[in-house]
Amino acid sequence: MKKIILAALVLISVNSFAQKYDDKIKIAKDKAFQEMVLNAAYASAKSIVADNTANSSVKKFSQIILTTITQPDARIIEGLGFYLLSIPEVAVINEHSPQSDIDFAMPFVFSLFAKAWYGDVSVTAQTKQ
Repeated sequence: MKKIILAALVLISVNSFAQKYDDKIKIAKDKAFQEMVLNAAYASAKSIVADNTANSSVKKFSQIILTTITQPDARIIEGLGFYLLSIPEVAVINEHSPQSDIDFAMPFVFSLFAKAWYGDVSVTAQTKQ
């Protein structure tokens, strides 16, 4: 009986995770959400490139965003959106979030992307006050 209950709990947990993942993908593909992500990405990229203290890998990633802003890669924008939806320690982002919340979280997401692409970025979360 314990094994059946344990198996049921595991199945429910896996199903819940899969649903949350699917929901995040759906939101990340939403055109209105992508427009807010794109606006935040552009503003963050400009700010990071101008920041003399920014990590070089984050600056490289920011340059990629700036050079592709006129024809952004949908996969990058969806990826940025998905990361935004997945970082509750920094800010709770969803399809109803204001642009200011998305703007606040975007530099952290840039650090995550740069860490994944270049492997030399330390990521520290700030909490939203």
